[in-house]
Amino acid sequence: MENNLKSEMNNIPLPASLTEYSERGLEKAMQEQDKNRSVLHEGKKNKRKKAGLYIAGSAALVILSVFTLGFISPVMANILKDIPIVGSIFKADKNELNIDATAQKSLDKIYEEFPELKNYHMGLILKGTRKRVYGVEQWDITFTKEKKELNTTEDDASVEIEISTGEILNVHFQDKQLAPLPHDQAEQQAKDFLQRFIGNESKQYIVQRFEDNTLGTTGGTNVVFSKKMQPNETFKTISVRLGANVGVRTFARGRVEPGDLKGNQLNRQEIQSALNKLYKVYPEAKQLEVVRANRGKRDVGNLGKYESTQLWVQEKGKNDFFGSVEYDLSGNLLSLSKFETLPPTEKPLPENRAKEKAAVLVKDLYEKNWGDYAFSHVEMKTFKDEKGNKDSITRVYFKHLNIPKKELEIAFNGDGSIVSVTNFEKK
Repeated sequence: MENNLKSEMNNIPLPASLTEYSERGLEKAMQEQDKNRSVLHEGKKNKRKKAGLYIAGSAALVILSVFTLGFISPVMANILKDIPIVGSIFKADKNELNIDATAQKSLDKIYEEFPELKNYHMGLILKGTRKRVYGVEQWDITFTKEKKELNTTEDDASVEIEISTGEILNVHFQDKQLAPLPHDQAEQQAKDFLQRFIGNESKQYIVQRFEDNTLGTTGGTNVVFSKKMQPNETFKTISVRLGANVGVRTFARGRVEPGDLKGNQLNRQEIQSALNKLYKVYPEAKQLEVVRANRGKRDVGNLGKYESTQLWVQEKGKNDFFGSVEYDLSGNLLSLSKFETLPPTEKPLPENRAKEKAAVLVKDLYEKNWGDYAFSHVEMKTFKDEKGNKDSITRVYFKHLNIPKKELEIAFNGDGSIVSVTNFEKK
C-alpha cells in the first residue's frame, strides 16, 4: 500500500502556480538569511523571531502543498479526511462516507425512492443538534449535481436523518417554479408516496390542507398531513411537495414547536372546560376533539405576557382545524376563535345588536365572574378583502373593573357570527 501511495504521490504534477510560489519562498528565505548575517548584533531574541517566521512560512507552504494534493488526488483526499481539522475539509464522496449503519440504511431508502440522487455528489456533511427545528441529534447532508471537492453550503438537494433512530426527517430538492397539481391528484400521489416511504406510519396521518406556491421560487403543490396529539406524543405534521410531471420533490416532517404538549400532560377537566366554552360560542360545532396543545408565554403586540395553554380542535371525521381556545394557568379564558372563511358582508352588525349579543356572551363565558366586566365602547370597520370585496367587522369592548389595563374584545361579522373573543391586558 505504501509503495502504491508513494508512486501515486510521485506522479502527481504540481500546478505551475504552486511551483512558482515555492521558488519565490526559497528566494525570499535566502535573501532574509543574507540580511540576518549582517545584523548579528541585534541579538538572539531577534534570531529566534526570524527563525519562527521561517518555520511558519515553511509550514504554510507544506499545508498549501498538502491541500493542493488533496484536491487533485482522491486517494490523498481519502487519507486527509481522517486527520483532525484537515479532515473536516476533505470529506469523501458518498461511496466513502463514514456514517453509521443506521444512517446508511435510511440513505439507501432515500436512494430507492429518489434514484436520481445517486448521481449527485455529497457536499457539506454535518452532525449535531438543531434545537429550533427537530430538537434531536441528526445528520445534515447536502448534495450537488456537479462534484465539488470542498464542502459547500450551496446544494441542489439535502437530506436530514435522526442519528439515534435513523428516522428520515427531510428530503428536499432545490427546484424552481414547479407547476402545481390539481388537489385531488396531489393528494393521491402524496398518499401513495407516504405509503411507500414510511409504511404503516402513513395510516396515522390525515390530509389537513393544500398549499399552492405559484409565485415562490419553488412552486408546486404542498400537501400537509397531520397526526393528532397522542398520550405520549405531541401533534405532528408531514409536508409533501409535488410538481406536475416530476412527482415528489420534498418530504418534510414538521418542526418541533417549543411548548408543544403530549396528551397525558393535559387533564380531562381542563379539556372539557375549554370545549364547553367553544360550544357556547359556536353551537353548530359537533364532536370537537383536541388535536394539538401548547403551553408557554404569549406576547402579542402591545399586550402583556401570559403563561397560558392553547388548544387546537377539530370536528371528528373532518380534516381542517375547527378553531382554538386559550386559557391561563387558573383556567380563565384568554381567547377563542373559529378558523373559517365566510362570504364578505358589506354592512357591519348594528351597534345595539352587537352590544346585546356581546353582553349575553360575557355571562355565558365568564359565569360567576361576569360582573367584573363593564361595557366600554364599540368599534365598526368596513374594509376591502384580498379580492377587493367590501367586508365589515364590529368589535365590542368591555373593561375590567378591578384591573384597569385589562380589556375584553368580542368581534362580530356583519351577519352576527362571532369571529373571536380576546381577553388581554395592555402593558
